[in-house]
Amino acid sequence: MKIGAPDTPSGRRIAELTRAELANAGIEARVDLLSSELEAALLSGEVDAIAAELNQCPTRQPEGMVITALSRRDNPADGLLIRQEAVQVGKIFRLKEGASVGCRNLIQKAQLLDYRPDIVVTAISDDTAGLLEQLKSAQLDALLIPLGQLDTFGLEWNEFVKVELNPREFTPAPGQGVVAWQTHRDDIPTRQLLRQIHHPEVSALTNVERRVQQILGDDAILGVHCEQDAAGNFHVSAAQFSNGALHRAYLSQSTRAGLAERTARMMNDK
Repeated sequence: MKIGAPDTPSGRRIAELTRAELANAGIEARVDLLSSELEAALLSGEVDAIAAELNQCPTRQPEGMVITALSRRDNPADGLLIRQEAVQVGKIFRLKEGASVGCRNLIQKAQLLDYRPDIVVTAISDDTAGLLEQLKSAQLDALLIPLGQLDTFGLEWNEFVKVELNPREFTPAPGQGVVAWQTHRDDIPTRQLLRQIHHPEVSALTNVERRVQQILGDDAILGVHCEQDAAGNFHVSAAQFSNGALHRAYLSQSTRAGLAERTARMMNDK
């Protein structure tokens, strides 16, 4: 079996996680980093499966493709990496007044500005070396990134102050922290192999998150987080930026039945 992952810093992390999960299950497979389009590589037969971040996968799969398995979940929370000189105790997020913060998506930006309208938010890329240089040279005071990706950046990041953002209060992207393995719908042998590394307890939560996204639309500027407590109850936090404003919803119930639909209705009623 041959699996493809994107040839990016986050893709290298995904490839290593894939190799570890396969090794633990005793499955022999080759995991390669691909510079070509992953979907095209799968549909052309260049690879038997592809690995990608679940929050980057559309909720409706391309024709002939299916998400076959999900990984364990890394910390789904977003976090700030702040230069020591930009830390101000007592301020929300410990950021100094007027701090410049880099983030990757619009829902992060909307939530940052909702809590701290004084800060300046800048879009950033996946260029690890470039981001590190921007922090060190004070072009940016802080970065907002998924905490599960910190190992992508290496030990050099330890010189900065890390602030973890509670996903109930600062809602991450649906499916954040999870790797999805996608296959041909009709490739039953590969699907059966990958089901051995599937984590159903993860899909129970991410299915709720992605169903909310599906109802509201893949183009919605949206964050959704679902968790289950020790008593088995489900709790959803959602944040959506629409019509120039940030809207939030919080919902808890004892089962997942109708949970995503109720959450989406709450967002639509805002």
